[in-house]
Order: sequence, then structure tokens, then C-alpha cells
Amino acid sequence: MDSEDWSRLTCSERLSLLGRQRELQDDWTVQGLGRVEDGTNEAYFLVVEWASAQALRAKLGLPPHDFHITVGFKYVEHRSNELRLP
Repeated sequence: MDSEDWSRLTCSERLSLLGRQRELQDDWTVQGLGRVEDGTNEAYFLVVEWASAQALRAKLGLPPHDFHITVGFKYVEHRSNELRLP
């Protein structure tokens, strides 16, 4: 959950989220390796599908999210809202 998602939630939804963490399951799967470039810098990440996390986001009224696991950077950390498979 990023800061934009967090800001969409009311205080009671935020407290409810804390109690719903047990709804998250270890049901994520890696779909492939992704890479983004920004000039000479590169970031590598695993693209992840996570069904229970998407379901919890939907219950909270949040849009679907592109989950990923960062693998590494060529030079420095890269930030992008659009991480996709190459």
C-alpha cells in the first residue's frame, strides 16, 4: 500500500486494515522478471500476482495494484508508478 492508497482510507478503515492482515495469504506467484530504465540507471524486479492482497484491496475500496519484489538497481534506486514486464 502506498501513501496515495493510505490517504484514501478513513481512520476507521485504517484501523480495520490492521485487523485484516490475517486475511492475507501466502498465495502470491512470480509472473516474470521486469526491468525499467531511466537514463543510464536500471531497476530489476519480480512481477507478482497476489490474489488475497487484491481481494483485501477491493474490500477496502482500493484499485488493483501491480505488486513487485525489487531485485536490484544498476546505480541508484529507481522510482516508477508504472512497473511492467518488458
